[in-house]
Amino acid sequence: DALDQAAKWLKDCQAHEKCQAEDAGFVPTRLLYLGSKREDTDVLDLVENPEAVKYAALSHRWTSETPTVSLLTSNLPDRKQHGMPIASLPRMMQDVVQVLRRLGIEYVWIDSLCIVQDDKDDWKREAAKMALIYTNAELTVAASWCDRPHQSLFRDHSEPRELPATVDDPDAEWPLLSRGWVYQEQLLSRRMLHFTRNELIWECLETTQCECGWYDSNMRNQSTRHSYKRSAADKAWVEIIKGYAKRPLTVVADRLPALAGIGKATATVRGYDSAEYLCGMWEKELEESFFWYLAEPPRAKPDIGLPSWSWASVVGDVECWQLSLEDVEFSGSEVVYAGDALMGDMVSGQLSLSGY
Repeated sequence: DALDQAAKWLKDCQAHEKCQAEDAGFVPTRLLYLGSKREDTDVLDLVENPEAVKYAALSHRWTSETPTVSLLTSNLPDRKQHGMPIASLPRMMQDVVQVLRRLGIEYVWIDSLCIVQDDKDDWKREAAKMALIYTNAELTVAASWCDRPHQSLFRDHSEPRELPATVDDPDAEWPLLSRGWVYQEQLLSRRMLHFTRNELIWECLETTQCECGWYDSNMRNQSTRHSYKRSAADKAWVEIIKGYAKRPLTVVADRLPALAGIGKATATVRGYDSAEYLCGMWEKELEESFFWYLAEPPRAKPDIGLPSWSWASVVGDVECWQLSLEDVEFSGSEVVYAGDALMGDMVSGQLSLSGY
C-alpha cells in the first residue's frame, strides 16, 4: 500500500550521501515517544532531554483548534509523568503516529506538543533551534492538504480522480505550503513526506517522487518543486525574502522568528555574523534587498516594533528593486537587540546611508 511505498522511499534515501544528517547527535529538548517499549501503546510519553535518537518532525497548519491540545505550564507536569493519550489528539496527529510506527520511527517532534506555548522563554529558546530540529530530523511528515487538525491525513484512493498535468500553483493544491512557518520547515528538511489530496509525494535532497510516478519521470530535469524547496543555504537572501514575505502567519509578531531557522542556516554556510543581521536583511547582501516595495495594496501596518526600513515591518507580498549601491555609501548600523538578533527582538534600529 501507500505506506509500504513510503517505507521504500525512506530506505532508499537513507543511502543517499546528500541526505545524511549534519549533526547526528542533535536532539530537540523534548520528544514524544511512540515506540513499543511502553507497556501502554495508546499513550505518548513526553521525554525531556532525550539521548541521541532518530526522530521525525511534523509540519502542519496551526489553527484556532490547535491550542486545545498544546503543551502548557499547567499540563507539563502531568504529561511528563503520565504521558498523553493518543485518542486525545486531533485526527491528523493520530494518523501521524500510525504512519511513523509503520515506518519504524519511534520519536516525533510536534511544535505544539513539545514547546511550552505559554512560556515565552521556552518558546524563544526552542524556536531558535528550528534550523537544527528540521535539518536533523530523520523525516518531516507534511500534512500538506489538511486545513484543520481534525482532518485525516489519509484519503480514499479507491475513488478515481483526475490528476492535473502540471502543478501551476502548489500553494493552492497544497494549502499547508502557503503558511509562513512552513516555509523554513520545507527548506530545511532533508526528507519530506507530503500527504496531498491525491497521493503521497516524497521530496529529499536528491529526488522528488510520487505514487503515480509522474514526478519522477516528468520533473527530473525541471526545477518547479526543487527550486521551491531546496536549498535554504543555496538561495540568495533576496529570494528567501520574496518567497517568505507573502505567506500569512497566525501571529504577526512571528514575522522574523519564523524566518530565524533559515537565517541561522545561511549564516553558518556563508560565515555571516548575527551582528550583521539587520531586521530581516544581511548587511553583506544589502544591495539586493534594501530597496524593497509592497507588490500589492498596503494593509494596516502591524505594531510589532520593527523599523520602517525593514520589509518585515509590513504585511504582504514584497519585491525588491535591483539597484546598485555604487553611488551610495553604507556608513553603518546601530541595531540593538534584547536577545537573539535573528529572532527580531529589537530595542532600536538605525541604518546610515549617504549618496546622491
